[in-house]
Amino acid sequence: MRPRSPRAPALLAFRDVPALPPSREWVTTAEWEGYDQPRRQQLDTALDTVRREFVLSGRLVFRLAGRELALEPYGNHGDVLNIPFRDQTSGVTTFGAARVVYARRPKGPLRDGQRVVLDFNRAINPPCAFSPYASCALPPRGNTLPIAVEAGELAPRS
Repeated sequence: MRPRSPRAPALLAFRDVPALPPSREWVTTAEWEGYDQPRRQQLDTALDTVRREFVLSGRLVFRLAGRELALEPYGNHGDVLNIPFRDQTSGVTTFGAARVVYARRPKGPLRDGQRVVLDFNRAINPPCAFSPYASCALPPRGNTLPIAVEAGELAPRS
């Protein structure tokens, strides 16, 4: 249980989350590459004492900043792909643990070669950026990009 108070000091002091101006350079189309067999992976969370298991069924391969990159989404059900990632801005100008970009999932089962639009302008901070009690799963091992994604939300103001 996580009780919330509308009079919590942090909530009363909250004004906004800084973000970078949107740019078309941070919108790309990825192609789905499914794994032969789904992979179960234990992921650390923002809480040292909690780990969560996720099933990773494939990856999204795309070009960004002149490089071929890939990210593994989890929660590949419903109409949204949950794609947590780190990049070279993590812990510098953006939240250190991760940011998340959500993408519309194509209808039906994901098939190799299906296209998914990734809009990093919509990269957001997870709940653990705002509360020490949120148990956000951290990105899978391969979800650290070797580029600076200068798009989306910046680290919350203290």
